[in-house]
Amino acid sequence: MLRIGLALLCALFVSSGMAQPLYSTGELPVGSYYTEDELEGLAGKQLPVNCYLIGRFVFIEEMKAASIFVFAPYDYAQEGIIDQVLIVVKFFGAPPDNLTIGKEIVATRQNPLSIQYVRSENGVIVAMAESWSK
Repeated sequence: MLRIGLALLCALFVSSGMAQPLYSTGELPVGSYYTEDELEGLAGKQLPVNCYLIGRFVFIEEMKAASIFVFAPYDYAQEGIIDQVLIVVKFFGAPPDNLTIGKEIVATRQNPLSIQYVRSENGVIVAMAESWSK
């Protein structure tokens, strides 16, 4: 059931036609930065303008033109176990080179993910984010 809900969220997110933010040019407006521990508190709430996510993420799946990540480290020995926080990323710039299952990416204050919204779905926090990296 979570997979169907996640697929629907991805489809809506990818087709939402959000306006290109100013930082697509490489300039980051002043904003708030969040980490994994803070996402649950954002679920279902109106986010501040220019809201960013930083941390280490592991790529786990491509779905509906969006890339699904979990926070690193991720234990592949527990196959089938979904992490409690999923990050759905739509890449507008160039996606990371050789993005394959298990590859880790790092979002920093200089190159963060822009959080669009955060929801709680069946006990799993789902953050929808954009990357404008070049």
